[in-house]
Amino acid sequence: MYLALLWHFHPILLPLLHLDLCLHCLDFFCIKQPFFLVSVFSLVPESPRWQISKGKISEALVTIKKIAKSNKAKDGNLNKLNSELEVEKKDQEGNLLDLFKYPNLRVKTLVTMCHWATSTMVYYGLSLNAITLGGNDYVNFAINGAVELPGYLLGLLTMHYIGRRVPLGASFVLCGICILLIIVVPDDMTWAKIALAMSGKLLISMAIGIVYVYSGELYPTVTRAIGMQVGSFFGRMWSLIAPYLVDLGDISRLIPIIIMGCIAILGGLSVIFVPETRNRSLPETIQDAENFGKKQEVQINSNKNAEEEMTEIMDKSSNAL
Repeated sequence: MYLALLWHFHPILLPLLHLDLCLHCLDFFCIKQPFFLVSVFSLVPESPRWQISKGKISEALVTIKKIAKSNKAKDGNLNKLNSELEVEKKDQEGNLLDLFKYPNLRVKTLVTMCHWATSTMVYYGLSLNAITLGGNDYVNFAINGAVELPGYLLGLLTMHYIGRRVPLGASFVLCGICILLIIVVPDDMTWAKIALAMSGKLLISMAIGIVYVYSGELYPTVTRAIGMQVGSFFGRMWSLIAPYLVDLGDISRLIPIIIMGCIAILGGLSVIFVPETRNRSLPETIQDAENFGKKQEVQINSNKNAEEEMTEIMDKSSNAL
């Protein structure tokens, strides 16, 4: 989520490329920044939960020790933790078919695909449609990128204090309402159209930030990476529709507005099919995922004492990560 804050700088700088301004900044963000990001990958530790789910107990303990040391936290009785985890080692591995094989997990996968498709298509649709609102095209595009920052920050705050499901649904629905209100604005009120479009862009940026976090939390550890890949792939496929959706404005300017507004509202309503994940123990196995969100409490298959001890270490170390 924090990495998403860097994303909003690029749409602001792109209009400056045409104006031949701030070339050094553009050179860094467009050319040198990717190489810089690749160089820091080695500093990011692997997930201990994923290592345990794959049976890599010794590697998980090494990672936990490093995390605890960097945060000056006590690493607990790792020898006892090691023996307990070896006994309760998970041998279940997830695959792509598991996302659609189990009923509860299938619903979460379909809803996650809907969230990714909605957020990416509306996001790129609003970005490309900014130049059709009237006024200066480059100023509109720059403002279109600048409003993303408060959107991401708003997403961070709402996830921390409220949760995931309600802020995500609200951001989608309010975005759709802002887009649809453009229809009733007179053509001579350009400022009102721009304000509504930018409000929609702020809200869809907020939704994207939440989707990245929420999607991963809905899946168990053994299928989390696969689930995120499926959602992201489906979202990118729908983002390909955005340019053609904007081109439908040549027939009638109302077509892309109506389509984007309705899709955003439907995407917001889909959150009723998935559970809230804030302050909840995340699922680790497929059985946990099937129980997650139901009335009964999630039963973790791993040893409780070992799980609680590892969770305490991870919680103390989460701030630095």
